[in-house]
Amino acid sequence: MRSMSWFSVFCVFMFIALNHVKGQGKQTGCQVGQRYRGKCGTNATKTCLQNLQPPKLLETKRCDCQDMLGTFKGWHFCTCYSGRPGC
Repeated sequence: MRSMSWFSVFCVFMFIALNHVKGQGKQTGCQVGQRYRGKCGTNATKTCLQNLQPPKLLETKRCDCQDMLGTFKGWHFCTCYSGRPGC
């Protein structure tokens, strides 16, 4: 019974330690966000890239688009991520 308790404690400790290390990872790239009029549409990434027109230096990896609610209904928010570290 004692060995089972120690094994359980060890597993919990390892879980906490491994998750803490994952969270300490170095950021890889920049994030740019902006609000625009209109909706995201069917091709949200294309809409965001046209709106943001990021410089070629950023090498945009991906864009997310969210239609906004409330006060900003009828607007969308674009967030684009680049692979270039240290922007």
